[in-house]
Amino acid sequence: MKKTIYLLVLFIITISCTKNEVEPIDTTEKPTEKPTEEETEKETEEPTIESWKKPYFDYLVGSDNKMWLLDKGNRGHIAIGPGESYEPTWWVCEIDEFEGRGVYDDQMSFSIEDSLFSLINNQSTLVFDDSDQKNRSYYDSLGGKLLIDENNHITYEIDFPNTNQWKWDLYKEDDKVFLDFKNGAFPIYHRDLNLSYEITLLNENELELRALSNNKTLAHYFIFKRDGYTRPDVSTEVKQALLAIYNEMDGPNWNEDHDFNSDKPVREWRNLKVDNNGKLISLNLSGKGLKGNIPSSISHLKDLKFLYLNDNEITQENISLIGNLDSLEILDLSNNRMEGTLPTSFSQLSKLITLKLSYNQFSGVIPNEWSNLLTLNNLLLNDNQLEGEIPSYLLNFEEFWSFKIENNNFSGVIPKDLFDKLKSYAPWNEFTYDEKNDPYKN
Repeated sequence: MKKTIYLLVLFIITISCTKNEVEPIDTTEKPTEKPTEEETEKETEEPTIESWKKPYFDYLVGSDNKMWLLDKGNRGHIAIGPGESYEPTWWVCEIDEFEGRGVYDDQMSFSIEDSLFSLINNQSTLVFDDSDQKNRSYYDSLGGKLLIDENNHITYEIDFPNTNQWKWDLYKEDDKVFLDFKNGAFPIYHRDLNLSYEITLLNENELELRALSNNKTLAHYFIFKRDGYTRPDVSTEVKQALLAIYNEMDGPNWNEDHDFNSDKPVREWRNLKVDNNGKLISLNLSGKGLKGNIPSSISHLKDLKFLYLNDNEITQENISLIGNLDSLEILDLSNNRMEGTLPTSFSQLSKLITLKLSYNQFSGVIPNEWSNLLTLNNLLLNDNQLEGEIPSYLLNFEEFWSFKIENNNFSGVIPKDLFDKLKSYAPWNEFTYDEKNDPYKN
């Protein structure tokens, strides 16, 4: 019996081994097959890029490992504004404001291969408001080294984890193009806020981003430039016109908050703004202590959009030359020592939105020529010696909503239609007048 069972088991094992027999491994070397031309091209071809993305990729990535850095010489290179607009009106970083805090060492680079994003910045130095306990706790948890803690800002030095996995891409939304940072990546010191970074300007040398907060109430602005790129400065003619203002209007006795007597490029001067093409677009010398007449060379500042000369001791001569600055949108000459009639030449300022001439000694009437100022929103003429009728043509200014004329000698009443229109904007507008000019006073 035992012999029968043994033979049966042996038979089953034999059958099983025969059924599952493993083929012996062939250890002889086989010739390597040469890849086809098509396979070689497939291995070396670049990743496929959607056609609309290509120009963005070309600018962002560039050649020779292009680096982007904050444009510290440009006012507003970091800024904050309301989410519903594209104007950083809440806070604007001045030129070199964060010098010595490491943030200007930051450099970004973009790679097409594997969509890698790199941030090189002295082991990720960050600057932020010291009241932001959430960020501070995060940096502490990463073992951040505290470098500076002063003036409501803190600077950390941190080695961020997993930076070799940081990625980037582009996407479109409502005809806008956005930079998408992935796997914890963030541009410069703006970490872990999950923001959408809209590209508002991009060319070979410049990159500007607008980052909208998740609840859409706050907009962050960043201005970058290609490493090694120097922005164009103003022309010699414009620089000489600025120096004439300084030299002829008691510049040596101005308060010290200016750079008119410095060796810096004009685009880095305080109190003014030069655009990306080297054009002077804003000049703010309010309260600086200017005295006397405006130099005739002011007419060379043709690209100015915003001119603030208020709260000085400027007199009337040459003021009519400002009428040649036909790009002006805001002109503030209030609280000076100007007298005589209102310049008819201002009628040439076809883009003017705001005109402030309050607290001077202007006399005469509001010129009929100003009826051309159809873009005017705000006209402030209070506290002068003006007289005559209040012109009805102001009603033709479609967006006209702020009007101050009190403490003058106007003899007529405000046209009723204009009065009702301005009243309807209250309390959001400035509309002040003398009682005798009220069309409903009786």
